[in-house]
Amino acid sequence: MITTTDYDNKHVFLSESNIKKHHDTPVRCNHLIVIYSTNGGVKVELNYTTYNVTANTLLLLSPLDIVTIKQVSDDYKCWILVIPTLLFNSRMIQVDIDFYEKIKASPLISFDGAELEIVDKLFETLRLIRETFSYEPFEQAALNGMGILYQLYKHHFEKSEGTVRKVYESRKNTLFKKFVKELVNSYNKSREVLYYANELGVSAGYLNEVCNEVSNYSAKDIIDQAVSSRLKSELAYTDKSIQELADEYNFPSQSYFSRYYKRMTGLSPTEFRKNRLVDKTEAAKNF
Repeated sequence: MITTTDYDNKHVFLSESNIKKHHDTPVRCNHLIVIYSTNGGVKVELNYTTYNVTANTLLLLSPLDIVTIKQVSDDYKCWILVIPTLLFNSRMIQVDIDFYEKIKASPLISFDGAELEIVDKLFETLRLIRETFSYEPFEQAALNGMGILYQLYKHHFEKSEGTVRKVYESRKNTLFKKFVKELVNSYNKSREVLYYANELGVSAGYLNEVCNEVSNYSAKDIIDQAVSSRLKSELAYTDKSIQELADEYNFPSQSYFSRYYKRMTGLSPTEFRKNRLVDKTEAAKNF
């Protein structure tokens, strides 16, 4: 998976990748990420719904999606295309909201025949453009390529509209997605199930029931995973003090924040930063 150290957050990124290990910690997508699998398989948990990703499939990750790589086969290979959110929003055509919601409901699609040939040639063409020309033509080609991929998604939805509608209109599925969206917007305000249940207009018990049914996780587990994942990113990639983070995430005290983080990750915030500093120092020596 693309990490902050791999990617500068400003430019289109393309890589033919071998993901060799799983990551038990959920991470939040900050950009539009396309994963085109060409061999083997990987089990991905996306917004706390599990997808079995196999060869000849396309997985589209949207900004603010929460992703965990659960299992990876030894022979897994894929193309990864990353388009920065700001670039996408400023240069790409606007996506119809209904179509966007369908992608969120069914982010994984498979190909065969002519569609598979189109996708294969698209990624190979992007590779050739990146290696042959300057960055600007590659960026434009990648944005044009996203337009083609969106058309393939639309074609896929038209072919299987009954199935998509069933998923899309499922009351519990819809409530679950609203919960994840509310969590993405409010993770630093509250870690209590009742808060999110009130925001969604349901009881805490019903929200928990829906979360267990749709994702096999309790609502509290999902909240804590999302919060701890974001806190780990804050501690790793910002200079905010522990007190600042405790205040920003609405903890009653710095000590309460530290106990919460250690319960969720096994390390206190101070220990996490110290270990990360040691790892960066060793990496610099080896380099």
